[in-house]
Amino acid sequence: SYGVTTVRTPSADPYEMVEVRESRAVGRRIEPRTFGTGSTVDGSRIYYAGAPALTSHGQVDLAMAQAEDLSFDLLKTYVRLSDPVQRRVIDDAHALGLPVTSHELYPGVAYGADGVEHVKGTSRRGYSPKVSDLNRSYQDVVGLLAASGMTMTPTVGIYGGYAVVSQDDASLSEDRRLEAFAMRPPPRGGDASDLTVRRRLVRDMASLARRIVEQGGTVVVGTDSPINPSGISLVAEMQILVEYGGMTPLDVLRATTSISAQAMGYGHALGTVAAGRLADLVVIGADPLTDIRAVRDVRYVVSDGRVYTLDELLQRPVR
Repeated sequence: SYGVTTVRTPSADPYEMVEVRESRAVGRRIEPRTFGTGSTVDGSRIYYAGAPALTSHGQVDLAMAQAEDLSFDLLKTYVRLSDPVQRRVIDDAHALGLPVTSHELYPGVAYGADGVEHVKGTSRRGYSPKVSDLNRSYQDVVGLLAASGMTMTPTVGIYGGYAVVSQDDASLSEDRRLEAFAMRPPPRGGDASDLTVRRRLVRDMASLARRIVEQGGTVVVGTDSPINPSGISLVAEMQILVEYGGMTPLDVLRATTSISAQAMGYGHALGTVAAGRLADLVVIGADPLTDIRAVRDVRYVVSDGRVYTLDELLQRPVR
């Protein structure tokens, strides 16, 4: 209902991911298409339950076999995977044609990793290699990302951005989609001086995306949902990157559509309007190049050529 027709899920129960993907394919569910994977690929002391704990090359072979058997679209290495095993996972995933992302900028950038998740994020270093304690990223971070071609998914919303933009724009809470799906409303209230500090921290984090783009790097827009509610968190992230980070609406729209499709290797089919592309379109009521908040004003969604009105998408499923 927020116009999202495709999602990338960097971590999921592998068999649930397959079920979701297949249910959509046969028309059992109305939902975005999913580029999915299994659990995070982790080391000897896993962070999340269900993650494979890889400490030997033989275990890597098993993880790669599952990725191939279940047709994963990507892999995400996680924070307790050792550096040498991360390198092996990246090499083997690339041999299968799969992109690899992680929280780690370095040494992932030297190993040929394809993406980095979160402007902050947990790390096996015990500190963040991407941002200081004051939420500032220095030129070495921008330079590595721009020169390497790795994608950066900032997810500023989960680091206070969603709360700040919700305080500054009450209309985020005035949306019937929140009530229809029983999603918790954006947070409101709080001390004014604290909000001033949080605005500055959010601006510092969001500006990283603008700096990367200005130096020729690649930013894609994501949310780390369901930490914040699905759908609304994406349009809020777009607003954050424009109004707090200083990106242009055009750059944010491209990062959400065509550049994201290219990052998944599907630029030939998704993300642009052209002959031969899959028929995914969102019809909105105003010009987002003038005001990025217009992306919330969804009138129709076209998914695989089928047209849905907002009212249709908000209907509760029949039990």
